Amino acid sequence: MLFSHGCRSVIGVVQTVQCENGLRLKLRTAAEMSERQAHGCRAVAGPLSDRRQGTQGAGDGGMTAIDFSSFVDQLATASGDTILPFFRTALAIENKKAGGFDPVTAADRAAEQSMRTLIRRQFPNHGILGEEYGSEHTDAEYVWVLDPIDGTKSFISGMLAWGTLIGLMRFGEPVFGLMDQPFTRERFSGDSGAARYRGPTGKRDLHVRDCASIGDALMYTTSPLADAAETIARPSGSWKTK
Repeated sequence: MLFSHGCRSVIGVVQTVQCENGLRLKLRTAAEMSERQAHGCRAVAGPLSDRRQGTQGAGDGGMTAIDFSSFVDQLATASGDTILPFFRTALAIENKKAGGFDPVTAADRAAEQSMRTLIRRQFPNHGILGEEYGSEHTDAEYVWVLDPIDGTKSFISGMLAWGTLIGLMRFGEPVFGLMDQPFTRERFSGDSGAARYRGPTGKRDLHVRDCASIGDALMYTTSPLADAAETIARPSGSWKTK
C-alpha cells in the first residue's frame, strides 16, 4: 500500500511532519524530505529527541510518528508470536466455505484476537476490519484491516507463502500497509511514499524495477486458477499461459 504524499524539505536530525492523510512520520535525512517534497506535508515539531514521546489516544485525530511505527511493529510481533507455535504442527482445520475450501485454524483466530486486543487497548476509538471476526466501528476515522494468516493453505501445508497483513485506513483511504512473515523473520511495509524491507540481512528501501512495457514484466502467482486459464487479459491483447 503505497500512496504519494511527500514532505517539505527540512534539514535536521529527526524531523516530525504532518501529512494530508493524517499520519505523522519521522524523517531522518534531508534526502527523505526531498523524496516527499511538495505533496502536502508540513513540519509540526522539532527533532523527536526534543519531544516528549508520550502515547496519544485516538480522540486527538492522530498518532505521533514514533508511537505509530512502534505500534504497527507491536501488532506484527504479537501476531507472529501467537502463530509460530502452531506452524508445522498437527492442528485442526475448519473449512469456512460451503462447496469449496477456505481453511481456517486456531492460529488464524488467536493471532487476530491478539491484534484486536492491542488495538482496543491502545486506540479504543479506532475501527477494526478483520478476516476472522468481522468488523467493528468501521465508520471511525482510523480503521485497522487485519488478515492474521494470508495464505492459510500454504500455512497448513508447512510451506512459506503466508504472512500477517496489517493495513490502516483513514476516512476510508489506505495510508499504511505491512506484511510480516514471522518464520523467515521478514517484514515488508509501505507508508505513503516509501516501501521498506527488514529481515535477517538488514534493512533496505524497496523500489520497482524499470519495465518499459507489461510484456517485459514478471508475474508470480500461487493461484492454480491462473495455471488453468487459457489466457489472461492484458491491455495489448491476451497473454497465453501455456
